Amino acid sequence: MRESPGGTKVWVPKVDSNICPKVGDFFSLVESVENMYRKYGDVAGFDIWLASKKMNSLGGVQTRYFVCSKEGNPPKKEFDSLEVSSGERKRRNTNFKRIGCKACLKVHYVKESARYEVYHFIEGHNHMLCRSDEKMFTRSRRQLDYKDRRNEMNKAAWFCGVVEVVEVGDKMIYNITHKNKNSEVKATYKVVHDVRNESFDCSCNHFVRNGILCHHAFKVMLNSEVQSIPEKYILP
Repeated sequence: MRESPGGTKVWVPKVDSNICPKVGDFFSLVESVENMYRKYGDVAGFDIWLASKKMNSLGGVQTRYFVCSKEGNPPKKEFDSLEVSSGERKRRNTNFKRIGCKACLKVHYVKESARYEVYHFIEGHNHMLCRSDEKMFTRSRRQLDYKDRRNEMNKAAWFCGVVEVVEVGDKMIYNITHKNKNSEVKATYKVVHDVRNESFDCSCNHFVRNGILCHHAFKVMLNSEVQSIPEKYILP
């Protein structure tokens, strides 16, 4: 831990220089950047989020931001989490995890080399990092077992439906309905299947938030007759 010139405490991960990101590093795929930063975060003791990205005119990723899971200061939101009668409901605040951490990694696509370059990297965090004995409790260490995967697959078969498929280059864009037990449509989500990169991005952001593929993505896998879950979706 160190202090910034303004007196703010900053926690800098102590990791081997071989796995620490560096401005100017190049990667052939944006997924390789993600895997590198996840490994770095796992060793350093923090979780990462996939933040914003910009696409180019050909449908490829032009810029991609990766941030600490404690990034941002969202407005307070409350949700009803208790099964009690009206008038007796208690509220819980969901705003406790994000505390404005600025640690991040940003890459952009360099046309001349046809690779992704790290052009911005902030390694300092405004919060304590997980100790070695606490890392098993981070989101990235929560291992998804067979039962959990089977539950999501079953939900895909029971509660999800494909209502529209649009092909755009190497991408298949699905509109997936999410139904309740009475077969009533509760919501519709968009899943983008990048056939070339074997990626499945759902607008529900379940994988980003929890590290587990959602049943909307599994529905697309079933519809596309995918034989196995891509390794990048099975986190260590």
